[in-house]
Amino acid sequence: MYECFSCSFFVPNADELDYFKEQVEQWEKKIRLVGNNPLLKENAEYNLRLSQKIVEKIEDNIKKGVINNEETS
Repeated sequence: MYECFSCSFFVPNADELDYFKEQVEQWEKKIRLVGNNPLLKENAEYNLRLSQKIVEKIEDNIKKGVINNEETS
């Protein structure tokens, strides 16, 4: 699933913003929990970065939608 999220063609659903924000929080917690286990920490950090990028992408798309709606009004 996370490999799909890293694809440049992946377009997240704006309705999923809260879900992905929760994922960011969960991966941050997991990073703290894994401690010094390098493999688990690396995986959690990778998934955290993907989740953060998805949140940014959704927020950017929402912002662009608001801007576009204001321009066309």
